[in-house]
Amino acid sequence: RLIASWTAHGPRLRTEILQVLLSRRAWTVALLKAMADEPQLIAAVDVTQRQRLMAHRDEAIAKLASERFTSEGDLSLQQQRERKGGIGP
Repeated sequence: RLIASWTAHGPRLRTEILQVLLSRRAWTVALLKAMADEPQLIAAVDVTQRQRLMAHRDEAIAKLASERFTSEGDLSLQQQRERKGGIGP
């Protein structure tokens, strides 16, 4: 339900929801799987959280995270930011 109602919440509550979803394995896996259909979820995960997930001790989480955060769309966003002089995600 937290993932399904994501867009109905403001930034502050989304941050709290994200923390809750990342607090348990099953919820983390559900979040990572949902990112395939909900790209706005990817944008909510900051660089530190992405790095932790991609280096997670649970191989399934690390694999899913790597797939989500190194996708072609994510890389193109980073390239766009770099062209504008930004640091990237």
